[in-house]
Amino acid sequence: KLYRISPDGTTSTVNTTRPNQSIALGETDGVVFLLEFDGRVEKLDLSTGQLAITGRIDGAWDVAYSSTGGGRVAVSQFNQDKVSVFDSNLSLLSTHDVGDDPRGITFDSSGNIYTANFSGSVSRIAANGEVTSNYVALSGKSPIDIAVDDEDALYVADMNGGVSRITPEGAVMANWGPQDQGGTILRSVDVGPDGSVWVANEGAEKVQKFIPP
Repeated sequence: KLYRISPDGTTSTVNTTRPNQSIALGETDGVVFLLEFDGRVEKLDLSTGQLAITGRIDGAWDVAYSSTGGGRVAVSQFNQDKVSVFDSNLSLLSTHDVGDDPRGITFDSSGNIYTANFSGSVSRIAANGEVTSNYVALSGKSPIDIAVDDEDALYVADMNGGVSRITPEGAVMANWGPQDQGGTILRSVDVGPDGSVWVANEGAEKVQKFIPP
């Protein structure tokens, strides 16, 4: 199932055909891109149903959407050390070799793609396709997810605890924010419309909210 939570807290459910692993919001309200556990990406209209679907993508871990370039969908492939990029109708546009073991993936406002690499780095795929595998080194970290705010600052969740903030200029604030995260196993990070940073902490069985500087 897919759970949809409105701003006022109302929850509704949408039945999906297969179990889902990750989700990206699409170009219009009610359109989402679902990464399924079997490695396929589905474009789904929550009112009318499936609009498009890919074949199985080997090692698919996470999915992200950007309206730049006419609409693009990016998928990280952790066991292939690659990122595949599709158009908004899920036709393959390109593949890119990135850093070792890419997990979380996101776009910035200019259409650049970033991956959180579990090996301890962040990779960047520029909008023109140029790849910087070691865009930012996060030595001793196990990056599991990545998100971007309205100012194009990056937030990287370390599975073992801590969120690093990376400015658009590439400066790193390691273990940014209060890190009282007992029982930590971080799984995902995202940024709300007000700039608040939300972290899913599986180990502590809670969702944590951080206020940006």
